[in-house]
Amino acid sequence: MNSVMKKPNKNTLNLFFTILEIVGIVILLTISLVAMFTLETNVNPTNWFMKFILFLQTKTIWFFILIVLPLIGFFLFNGYLLFKVIYSDRVVKPGVTEADKTAMIEEAKRQLREELLKEMQSKPEEASKE
Repeated sequence: MNSVMKKPNKNTLNLFFTILEIVGIVILLTISLVAMFTLETNVNPTNWFMKFILFLQTKTIWFFILIVLPLIGFFLFNGYLLFKVIYSDRVVKPGVTEADKTAMIEEAKRQLREELLKEMQSKPEEASKE
């Protein structure tokens, strides 16, 4: 039996990490909201989750390290990805190249010459009519 592991494609990995990031953000935000709304009522916790919430409420440095810092990291990482996507779109679609610019300038000069010749030809006709 030949067991060769297939390499997952890029779209599958992107989808997996996006779902993982969304789940992480939702969990962190849920924990922070529970900690905020149970601040005064959580004096005698009964289960492990509420004990953890009480720990976060009393030890604010751990709240910052475990909840706020990862959320800031997610925000900065998503900002980096946004700038990366915007910049890659500009690199892929560069707009007008130098050759296109020179061709456009030459075409504009040609059209200007034609218009000037038409005007010069029409002026002698107008002068002869007067």
